[in-house]
Amino acid sequence: MHACCSEATQLQQQQRLQQRLQQQLLQQLQQQLQQQLQQQQQQQVLQQLLQQEKQLLLHLSVTEKKNETMISLINRKKRKRQKDRGKRRQRQRQRETKRDRDRDKERQRETETKRDRDRDKERQRQRQRETETETKRDRDRDKKKQRVTETETEKNRQMEI
Repeated sequence: MHACCSEATQLQQQQRLQQRLQQQLLQQLQQQLQQQLQQQQQQQVLQQLLQQEKQLLLHLSVTEKKNETMISLINRKKRKRQKDRGKRRQRQRQRETKRDRDRDKERQRETETKRDRDRDKERQRQRQRETETETKRDRDRDKKKQRVTETETEKNRQMEI
């Protein structure tokens, strides 16, 4: 019985040793699984973060392009407004220049018309003076003739007497 007990004890010890080894292996496997699970989770989080970063970069790129397009549009509109403003100013200057030219022409016409009127008035005065002079000459001649005639008539009467 002693050998049997010792065999049983030995078997029990082997079983306990085997259980301890199995438990240690189980613990190691659990730790490995736990580490792998943590690594997988970390990898997934990292993948998600990378995906989010890609999406953000894409969004930023799209937004930046939109902004550039808007800036380009705004600058184009500014240039067009400046160009239109320049054209309006140029047309305004042209209108003012034309108005000034027309005003100068009108003044010149008025000046010429006044000069012509003054010239006509002067000619009319000259003709009137000439007419008056001729009329005076004619009257003087007529008076002289009349005097001569009167003088002759008086002489003739004197001679008759």
